[in-house]
Amino acid sequence: FFSRLKHTAMNDRAAELFGELQSETRPNDLVERMSGGQRQAVALARTRLSDPKIVLLDEPTAAISIRQVAGILARIKQLKETGHAVILVSHRMMDVFECCDRVAVLHAVGDRRRCAAGRQRTPRRSRHGLRSLRPV
Repeated sequence: FFSRLKHTAMNDRAAELFGELQSETRPNDLVERMSGGQRQAVALARTRLSDPKIVLLDEPTAAISIRQVAGILARIKQLKETGHAVILVSHRMMDVFECCDRVAVLHAVGDRRRCAAGRQRTPRRSRHGLRSLRPV
């Protein structure tokens, strides 16, 4: 089975995807030795292999450094610019406001659940960044 794989073509495609994502990751790098940001870059590159219309990212900026957060957000923006719909789940509102056009906030306290949604026009610097959102 493995003898039929085209390793050169696979490495070339992986290098192309990492180049598009402006990642320092190389095709032969072992994932187990990568940083959190590099692992996220691999996950985004794998997403690009199938070229989906919708990409769901659950906490992609959790547990990585500030420098890596900037890189991941830039990669999310690249996905968006190439016509992919990106659904971002995050508790970091500044990350959400940096790369999202529309925002929905789900908030639960005890038995009470609330949802607010809206379009982002200009980034708000309020305490929670929720002033431009309306309850739904």
